[in-house]
Amino acid sequence: MKSPLLHLLPLLVSTLFFVSLSSADVSISSPKAGSSFTVSGSSASITVSWIDSGTSPSIDDAETFTFTLCTGPNSDISAVTTLASNQKISSSSFTASIPDTVGADGVYYIQVYAVYSSGYTIHYTRRFQLNGMTGTITPVGLVTDAPPTAQVAINTGTTEAAAIATMSVSASFSVTYTLQTGIYRFAPMQMQPGSVVTATTWSRKYPASAVTYYSTKATSASQVSTLTPGWSYTRTSLINYVSPLGTPTAFYPASQKVIKPTIKTTSNVKRFFDLD
Repeated sequence: MKSPLLHLLPLLVSTLFFVSLSSADVSISSPKAGSSFTVSGSSASITVSWIDSGTSPSIDDAETFTFTLCTGPNSDISAVTTLASNQKISSSSFTASIPDTVGADGVYYIQVYAVYSSGYTIHYTRRFQLNGMTGTITPVGLVTDAPPTAQVAINTGTTEAAAIATMSVSASFSVTYTLQTGIYRFAPMQMQPGSVVTATTWSRKYPASAVTYYSTKATSASQVSTLTPGWSYTRTSLINYVSPLGTPTAFYPASQKVIKPTIKTTSNVKRFFDLD
């Protein structure tokens, strides 16, 4: 079963070239990938949270939100049920109540459709596990699968470069890189190594990310750019005023190594016989 909204996605995506692409207004921070939720009573509650990416349009300008429970691979998204339609939300989160009858136990994710006066954006949460479900629809997928690509169709009236130049993205850097879903990603600051290495073994700071490949030509970019913040600190350097050694590179004049050849008198003897 697919919702009317999901049926319209190919048509909506095909019109992207008429508008300027802007950064995703929503960067979804929860639910986390691999989260598990259990039915309590007759439903399961899941809180979808997001932050403003700092680019135009502001998340505050979103007119309505629609939340749809989905399952299936990224290439064949199946809408299970609409959780909320055309909701006006002033906060940065929404708690969805999922009836236990809409599907069986398994892996799902939620589509977040935001409507603006200048267009729309579509984002997806990370996949999560639902337990205690009693429905007949069998969900498909793994909790480790990456979310579907976000779709952004906003007529900003500015170029992509101008949009980046005016970004205020400090909040976006607080979301772990692998959990971001927007077309602009925000990488952590590059730190400088310390003066002493104390570690004796190595370990990953973040888990390895999954790699997925397109089976068909994509209709839009899944990621436009990665932004890395500049240093928030400075490193002090000083001039070394110590005088260099006279021969810092073991320099020596060539005359010290040249030896004049000599021939001993006894060796200057004819060493062959004339046969004439």
